[in-house]
Amino acid sequence: MKKFFSLAFIVIMAVLIFVITNLLFAWLGAYTIIDATSEKLYTLSNDEKNLAKNLPVPVTLRFYVSDNLGSYDLNMGNYAHHVAGILNRYYAAAPDKIKLEIYRIKSGSESERQAIQDGILPIADDEQDFYFGLRINAKDKTAVIPTINPDRGQQFESDLKRILSDFSLPQKKVVGVMSGKLPLWQSSIKNPAPLMMSMLKQYYVLAKVEPNDSIISQDIDVLLVVYPVRLSAVAAYALDQYLMRGGKIIFIIDPYSEILHQLQGYPPHPDKEMKDYIQRWGIDYFYGKVAGNIFEAEKTEDAKGKKYAYPLWFFAPKDGQKLHFRTPGIVKPLDTNLNYQILADTGLGGGQIDVSAIRYAPKSEIIEAFEQDNENHILALAVKGQFYSHYHGNILEGTESSQNVQPYVPFSSANAEIVVIADSDFIADDSWVMSFNKDNPVYGTVSYADNISFLIKQIDRLSGIHIPSGNLSLFKKKNNIAEIFYLKSAQYYKNLKEQAEEKEALSSAYLKKLQRKKVSVEDVKHRTILDNAEKQNQLDKKNLQKVNRQIEAKANNLLFWLIILNLIIFPLLFLLLICFAAAYRRHLVKKKTEVIK
Repeated sequence: MKKFFSLAFIVIMAVLIFVITNLLFAWLGAYTIIDATSEKLYTLSNDEKNLAKNLPVPVTLRFYVSDNLGSYDLNMGNYAHHVAGILNRYYAAAPDKIKLEIYRIKSGSESERQAIQDGILPIADDEQDFYFGLRINAKDKTAVIPTINPDRGQQFESDLKRILSDFSLPQKKVVGVMSGKLPLWQSSIKNPAPLMMSMLKQYYVLAKVEPNDSIISQDIDVLLVVYPVRLSAVAAYALDQYLMRGGKIIFIIDPYSEILHQLQGYPPHPDKEMKDYIQRWGIDYFYGKVAGNIFEAEKTEDAKGKKYAYPLWFFAPKDGQKLHFRTPGIVKPLDTNLNYQILADTGLGGGQIDVSAIRYAPKSEIIEAFEQDNENHILALAVKGQFYSHYHGNILEGTESSQNVQPYVPFSSANAEIVVIADSDFIADDSWVMSFNKDNPVYGTVSYADNISFLIKQIDRLSGIHIPSGNLSLFKKKNNIAEIFYLKSAQYYKNLKEQAEEKEALSSAYLKKLQRKKVSVEDVKHRTILDNAEKQNQLDKKNLQKVNRQIEAKANNLLFWLIILNLIIFPLLFLLLICFAAAYRRHLVKKKTEVIK
């Protein structure tokens, strides 16, 4: 009986110590979040903390969420806790600058009326409306995210940082938009990029620049020139002089604009003019070629439902972003005296095809004609340095319009910069948008590619806006223990697997190319090459399978030892600890008895 009470006493004391320790830590560090992850995924970065601390005026984060949101959508309910955690971290980083108000809304309450008044959109249900939104107030600025969409994932964190950064600026940057044949300013269905324009209007002051303007104001921080086809002499000179005065220009050019093809009903001709125009500024533009990538090709299907990989529609992963291109052109650096930065390229599996070969050809023929050369063809390029004017003087000198033009400048300052994106389809909604909420077009947009995020990032960089990077993690489904072990094992064999995948992909592509080649059945030489290619491809496939089996074996081994630890070793250690405690107690009792004797 004494042994039982001794054992019970030890267990009770262990539980009490555990509880008291946790309560002590909670009391001492009530506002402290301990982040044990190696990448600090649940902690604001120093930049984000500084953003909060350096706000010029106090900001109120007014978070509206229905009390029973989880009953409408469990994922949305869980995401609401994630959002509340993010907001709380900003509040904890700068409580003197950020005030956090959380309204838990009940149907028919005063807080529901307040939410509607603050611009929060109701999520309609058969029985009641639900709310999940954020309003951010400062002294003279307001921003509203009418409905927070869990499908946007980490984009919410970017939205919040963008809004707080805007609040830190004395005024929004001005972005000029010059559009050639694409009706970007129209609100009709012909506008190929209404979501892009909505986002630009949200983040910047937009200024319309007409193709025949003789002067471009230097008040424009960044000029976006979209598909400039056959620039007039006046517009070409205005662009030139804007750059000479230290301007920042983003050219979106294209050898084959699928947007324009849809608008006008027939395929456009490649435009040589832009090649000549940007060549003097150190950029070569292959206007007669279209780039592609066989390994990152988008999967499409024809009218009969047959699926295939179309290499001219492809993804180009770059610096953590996933960019989507459709029939893009190719650009290349020319002048070593300028500073170049490659922003996007085709990567491994790249190739090219003549524009003339795709104008009237079906996709099946285009796939046959595509030439894979495995070169990294450049799709987007940034160029900075001192540029020289296309002109030797004011072209309007001696005319009535000369008085409306600024004095001629022969060369630019070193701050001038050009960004070239060789694909007008890059900005089209259907090239990057998965879905969107028409009532919430900016913050309700769910993308499958980072095209507009990339464009906005370039505008921010050129205009001097700094959006802090962050550590906060993506909101996603937690992996189970087996998936975690598999990911750990895959990381262990990462290099080996990448080499095997690359080798198998190359041999598969080479084999397909040989199989597509139309030759005589009696061509013995081709048959031999084809047989060797098939054997090599089989070897590469087996090698890749071997690596995958190694990964699975390592993951299973880790899982086996975890089971052994939990079912055998840990219980044994616990029993040994109890036995040791009991033996030590007996030793003390025995020693005490001997002393008494």
